[in-house]
Amino acid sequence: MKKQDVMGEYTEIRNKQAAKTWEETLTAIAADLYRYGGAQGASAFLRTMRAEDGLKLMVYKRLAVFFRRVFPPLYLLFRLLFNAVCRRCCVAMSINLRTGIGIYISHCHGITINAGCELGDNINISQNVTMGQANRGEYKGVPRLGSGIYVGPCATIAGGITVGDNALISANSLVTRDVGENSVMLGVPARRVSGEGTKGYVDFMV
Repeated sequence: MKKQDVMGEYTEIRNKQAAKTWEETLTAIAADLYRYGGAQGASAFLRTMRAEDGLKLMVYKRLAVFFRRVFPPLYLLFRLLFNAVCRRCCVAMSINLRTGIGIYISHCHGITINAGCELGDNINISQNVTMGQANRGEYKGVPRLGSGIYVGPCATIAGGITVGDNALISANSLVTRDVGENSVMLGVPARRVSGEGTKGYVDFMV
């Protein structure tokens, strides 16, 4: 599938919580695959599935969500496969997590994402990332992430905050306040250090 096909076919379902048809599910998976160095086609899919636990996680998640409605036995199979990857990689994530397309999970290990979080399109998630809930205060709740975002290793995003499109969260940073578009955040607590965004960090976008 060509890049333009992935982008075009997904336009109509981009903002839906889950793909409703088999074709839409396959297109969403193709979009995730493309984020891994522009990989396309069946052979690239098999090769990348063997090498990348992050892709396995998203594929099993999307298939479980689809088959939950149409064929429960396969839902149970993909739910078990999803859970197996989570256990092996020390990942805490729900199949009900609301995500866009093109989710790239590098070095899939030690990741915790609250089930109530919302993720947009073309998001890079690194190892040991936490997206969690705040239980009190002005920012009580869980994060909502826009599109084209890079979350660096060991970064934490906590509370009912919004992270704007093309924001970059640097490694080991703690974000507890809203982040504007194209912001580069660094530190504990994180502060805006530039407006250069994610250029050079989020590639092969769909």
